[in-house]
Amino acid sequence: MPNANATESRTSWSTSLGLMAGLRADDAAAWERFAALYAPLLDHWSAADRVPAAEWPDLRQDVFLAVVKALPAYRHAPATGTFRGWLRVIARRKWVDRCRARFPAADSARLAAVPAPTPAEATAEQDLLFKRALDLVQTDFNPDTWRAFWRVVVDGETVADAAAALGLTPNAVYLAKGRVLRRLREEFADLLDDAPPAANDQ
Repeated sequence: MPNANATESRTSWSTSLGLMAGLRADDAAAWERFAALYAPLLDHWSAADRVPAAEWPDLRQDVFLAVVKALPAYRHAPATGTFRGWLRVIARRKWVDRCRARFPAADSARLAAVPAPTPAEATAEQDLLFKRALDLVQTDFNPDTWRAFWRVVVDGETVADAAAALGLTPNAVYLAKGRVLRRLREEFADLLDDAPPAANDQ
């Protein structure tokens, strides 16, 4: 019978304190991981702001450099705003800076305003981040663990159905699901803002 409880690998830089701790410690590998996590969302925002696609790479670099400088002062406080919202403001300001350099008379205040995302937009952004986070951690789990997690959390199967399909016990599926979700929360705490979507545990 396949074993979903085999020891999982971990990335060389990762610690129990998670990615945010690595960023604050100025760990180069953590910054690379952060860039890989957020690059798709920054491009998503660039498309929404009608930034020419040719400028997306340079704009991403502008944003990441700004985050390096601003992160020491950042304090995670969900009651007053999310990390994603904080990053959105930085991304918009960096685009405004580029516009201002070309068109000094541009209405910078209007351009810099960041409207609150609609519920649908916020959900789409969080889904994009969650899926990207999954891409980044998938190789740290054995295939049986990953398939069990995916079928329950992403595909929405019941634990019983997933266990039957994979030839695992329900307990092994529960453990696989919990292991991946725990890893996501440990590594990306304070960065994903919201908990991963809840799965059907029946």
